Parts: sequence; C-alpha cells; structure tokens
Amino acid sequence: MATLVSPYLGVFPTNTATDRHNAIVDLTFLSPNSDVSRLIDNSTFTNTLGCSIASIVPQDTPCIETCGNITDIFSSWTNFYTCSWYPALSEALNENPNISTAPLLGDLGIYGHDEDFSSNISSVIATCLADYCQSSSQCQALDSKSACSLTNLVYTSGSSRTLNQSSAAACLRYGVCGATDDVNPDIGGLGVILSILIQYTISLFGILIHAAYYASYKITQNRNRRDLGGVTLAAALARAEKKLKRHLEALTSGLVEFQKSQCFFAATLQVAALIVLTPYLQQVQEKNQILLRLTAANSFAPIMLTLTHIEILAGRNSNYLLILASICFILGTAVYWNAAPQLTGHSINAYEEYKNPAVPIMSCGNRAPFAPCFVRNDFFRFGLWPQFLGVSYASAEKTGLAVWIMSFLIWIYRVVYVTAASNAFSPLFQKFYRGWVITSKIPESKHLQLSLRWRRNSTVQKLGRWCIEISSRINPRGKHFWNYLQLILGTAALLLQFTSIIEVLAFSSNMINTQMSFGQIIALGIWIPVILEYAYLEINGAEEGTEYRLKSPLVVTDPSTGLKNPAQQPCTSLPGQNTRVLKTMQQPATI
Repeated sequence: MATLVSPYLGVFPTNTATDRHNAIVDLTFLSPNSDVSRLIDNSTFTNTLGCSIASIVPQDTPCIETCGNITDIFSSWTNFYTCSWYPALSEALNENPNISTAPLLGDLGIYGHDEDFSSNISSVIATCLADYCQSSSQCQALDSKSACSLTNLVYTSGSSRTLNQSSAAACLRYGVCGATDDVNPDIGGLGVILSILIQYTISLFGILIHAAYYASYKITQNRNRRDLGGVTLAAALARAEKKLKRHLEALTSGLVEFQKSQCFFAATLQVAALIVLTPYLQQVQEKNQILLRLTAANSFAPIMLTLTHIEILAGRNSNYLLILASICFILGTAVYWNAAPQLTGHSINAYEEYKNPAVPIMSCGNRAPFAPCFVRNDFFRFGLWPQFLGVSYASAEKTGLAVWIMSFLIWIYRVVYVTAASNAFSPLFQKFYRGWVITSKIPESKHLQLSLRWRRNSTVQKLGRWCIEISSRINPRGKHFWNYLQLILGTAALLLQFTSIIEVLAFSSNMINTQMSFGQIIALGIWIPVILEYAYLEINGAEEGTEYRLKSPLVVTDPSTGLKNPAQQPCTSLPGQNTRVLKTMQQPATI
C-alpha cells in the first residue's frame, strides 16, 4: 500500500499514477478466489500488509497488538485488511513455518501456532460486521449476497473459528461502506423534497397559465373578427380584453405573493444549510452533500424566472422583490459552492483522518466500523470502490452548474441594467461619491482633474459610447426582447433543475428520509396560502381581492396644496353604473 504523508502536510504521495496502478493490482487480493497458500509467497501481496496506531504520523506496531483491540482494527483500512488476513496467515505459517516470507510476517507481528488468538480475531471482526449490518437497514439493502451474515463470515471447525477474508472485505466494501451516509431527515426529508418540487411546479404553472390565457384571448379575438362586425365586434373585443386583464391581474398578484413566499422559504433554507454544512466538510457525507446542492438550487431558477415573469406582467420592476431575490441567490450560491465535492476535499480529509461515529453496538466498541472505508484506503482514494454507493449524481452535477450559470446571467442583468442604471438609485451613488471625496485624502480639485482627464481619453470615450449603445439595446423599457430572453432562459433552467432532481431521486437508493416530522409538514404547507390566495383572486378579481390592504376611504393628496380630496368625486351616473374609481389598467401582457 502507498505510504501516508503527514496530514498536516495536506498532500498525498507524489507518484499518484504508480499508487493507482498498485491499488488496481491490490484489488485482486479481495477476490473470493484468493487463496492464502498461493498469496503468502507473493511479495506484492505481503507488501500490502501492515498495522499501525493513529497519530499525527501513523506509527507501525506489531499486528499481534493491533489486532487484539477492536478500536484499532477498525481505525484504518490497512489494519482491518491485515487483521482480516491474520487468521489465514497464521494457519499457513503453522503448516509451513519455513516459508520464505516468514521473517517478513514475523517483523509485522504475524505469527503461527496461535490458534486461540486467531480465533478471537475472527470472532471479533465477524461479530462486529454482522451486528452492524443487522442494525442498519441500508447495509442490509446493499448486502445483496449476504456477505455480512455470520455463516458467510466465519468457518467453524469445532471450537476454532477462521474468518472468511473475502466475505469480510465484501461486507465492508458493499454493505458497511455503503451505509456510511445516512440521510439527515432535515436535509433529505420527504417534506423538504416535496416542498421544493411544489415550488418548481408553481413557478412553471405561472408561465403555462399566462400562455393559456393569452392564447385563449387571441383565439377569441380572431374568431370575433371573423364572425362579427361593427359595434358588435368592438363590444366583443372589449369583453375579451377585459377578461384577459382580469385573469392577468389575478395572476400578477398571485405571483407576487408566491415570489415573497419562495424568497423567505429559500433564504431560511439556505441559512440553515450553511449552519449544518460545517460538520459535513470534515466527514464523508455524499448523500447529504448532494441533497444540500439540490436544495441550494431552489434559490436559482424558480426565483429568477418568477422575478422576470412579474416584470413582464406588471410592466415595471420592484426593487423590493429584486433585493429579496438577490439575497436568496447569494445565499444559495454560498451553499452550492461550499458543498461542491471538488472543493470540500472529502477524499483527502477522510484518507488522512476519520473518526468513527458513535453507535450503540457493543461488539464494535460502540463505534461504527466506517474508518476502513476511507483511512489509508487507496481504493477509496482513486474511486476504485463505489464510494457514491446508490447515488446517481454525475449528470445532475453538470446540469446544476448549467442552471447556476443561467440564473447568474439573469441576476446580473437585473442588477446591472435594471437597478444600478435606474434613476431611483442615482442619489445613492451621488451620496457615496461625495462621501468618498470627503473622506479621501485627495482634494476635490484633484478629483475634478482626474475626472476631466478620464473623460478626454479617447479609449474611455469609445468605451462609453459602446456602453451607451449596448444599454440602449438592452433596455427593457424600449424593447421586450431581453425580458422574453430571460423568460426563456429561466424556464429552460427550471426545467433542467426539475428533471435533474427527479433523476437523482429516481435512480438513487435511500436518498429520501420518509420520516414526516413537524418541520417537514411546515415545509410542505408553506405553499397552501399562495394557492388559496390565487384562487381567491381568480374568483373575486384582483381589485376586490386586494382592497383589504388599502385604507378606506381612499383619498388623493394634492402635492401643491396638501389638501386631501375624496378619490370618488360626486358625479351623475346612469342607474346601475359602478362609479367606483378603478385602478389604471395596462395593456394585456403577451407571452
């Protein structure tokens, strides 16, 4: 096996190509066909053996000492591997004490004529593996060949017991190591997953219902123009337009409520994820890590898509909604990249140091036997073992990156070209500039000189004209092209994210914790008010459905005099005519 460099150096041995080749060769020694009588003369095999105790730099110890302690046996792969071979090697030395490798095995602390000790090692390892797998439903599901059963782990001959080394290795590799990653119910709970899927569905539903309303309006409009004429046509077109406006007003108000709800939900979820993320950076928690990345994505596509959709419907931007969306996107980005497998260094951390978690299993010393899956295990280090057992995430990882990039582009557009360039923020920029001039040591006259030199520079002038030209083209007030481009981009990102999370859940095993706790129910029920709000607005209309928010009676203040006049002026009206002042209606939003 490759030697370990001190964890404080933070590096692996330099010749990784050779180490990987050696690990591939060593993999054959785990085969059920491996026979100790043939392997004991193989120097390549004997070089894989060794025992040590954990410290800053692992210290070699005689295997007769290490293998007598359950904690040391399951503290690293080399200890487990060597101790699992100890009974068979000791028996081989009994039969042929003059074998050529006997001195080397003696130096390692492996001796013959020690049947009681060998039998004790076999019992300790077999009992621990069998008891742990019996306690873990995930281990039982992964142990399809029953390698972790006591009958397959040991050969019994009278009072002597000999460990079946290949079964022990298979039990550890497929059963125990596959169960190292129990899903945290607060991260992978059924309620959280369903809540995220409902969030995606509502965001897509807004696009679909908008398209359906507009398509119905155009079909009615074309049919009326074909079949009617004169005053009748004008009345029919007015009714169709009024109906469309009523639907779109309700949809706009419903989406605003949905956007606020999903922003509050996503921001809370990301803050909680950042808090619980720290422990997972020190351990191997692939499933929780993947679920955290999938959870982070709920701050990307659905929020950016709904933000763009609201602007198209309402015809204006909301700085409040943009600030909420920006907070969510930044928090989600922090979780997404902090949980990236290539950045957390799980394989390096676990290869150098891993502490077995506590479990109530006395035969294992009340510790889960996980460390051999990682510590000084080159099979794990080079991915020769299925270290992401039961997890389908390869394509979803690429999809997640694409979704983040598309959402980032939409966010940048909205921040730079919508917010920073708006007149509402220019006083803030002016105040910041004046404060910088006052607090800096450069006199204001110098600032003016620098500003004049900057403006006279030909390159700066060309760049300024180019920016103005680009800004005029990318102006949502002048053209709808860029808004619809964001809508298409956001919809594509959301569909990609939707399919990727379904793919991970459908093709992975034990990714969802079905325990429905109090928090899971709350996460699932957060969307009920949004759905009820939209249904109420559709039934009663946006005006009547939102007038409870306005103070009654409404008054209009004349800014020149400060006098307040009733919004509803007395006027002569026809019998049955509604004289209530209506809100200014915009033209129907198209999609």
